[in-house]
Amino acid sequence: MEEPEGDSYGEYAGKSLAKYCKGVSVHNAAIGGTTASHWVSGDSLDVVGSSKCGGAPDWVWVTIGGNDYRETDCSDSTSQLAGKISSMVSKVKQKAPRAKILLTGYCTPAGPGGRRLGDCETPSSLMADSMAAMRQVASADPASITFVDSTAACNGSLTSWSPKAYFVDPIHLNNRGYCKLWSQTAIQTALGCDAQVINCDNEPCETEGIDGNCGDGEMKSCPSCCSYSGITDATAGLGMLTPFFSALLSLVLL
Repeated sequence: MEEPEGDSYGEYAGKSLAKYCKGVSVHNAAIGGTTASHWVSGDSLDVVGSSKCGGAPDWVWVTIGGNDYRETDCSDSTSQLAGKISSMVSKVKQKAPRAKILLTGYCTPAGPGGRRLGDCETPSSLMADSMAAMRQVASADPASITFVDSTAACNGSLTSWSPKAYFVDPIHLNNRGYCKLWSQTAIQTALGCDAQVINCDNEPCETEGIDGNCGDGEMKSCPSCCSYSGITDATAGLGMLTPFFSALLSLVLL
């Protein structure tokens, strides 16, 4: 079983992992808009290992660092950001000592977030240090932490933004984006997913299971899962964009 923990990147994921990693049971406890300090100082991690979130997880997907980095206008050094991410990972390990940790980072966004944010104006400024920080955290404990660099997973790079087709706003992924994220070979191998062939561009843009959060997440739907990129889809809705990372604490693989 896998449980995602962390920011909105985790909350927006819903139960998408269960679809693109066959054989995995997923419980999502992520909370949008959170930073590492929220998880370290608060009680949101108390759901990890609880019956409400499926019991003791085999894996915990931690999506954290995006909000922390943007709060400093992308001025944190790699070591400073790694320290914040590491503090949450350590807390997760206390709650689930037998679970392995999955760090995927983020797909390169579709844009800087709809507003000027200091040094957060380019793909490189948003991605390079944050990915390096996660790599640093994982390298300190390779036996229990797996890091998969997802910079290029949604067809973006350090020099170019990702296509809008995979996003609900400049930052957060829709179902097609999560399909691209989860379909990375390194993730499929790490989690032991059953083999399947999927063309993510043909998948629905609406993400399933967003309303099934087992923690304190409040998201019930994804109104812009299809509308942001202009995708014509029967499940498309209209809604305001939310250009912020949310904390994810909830892919619990049991």
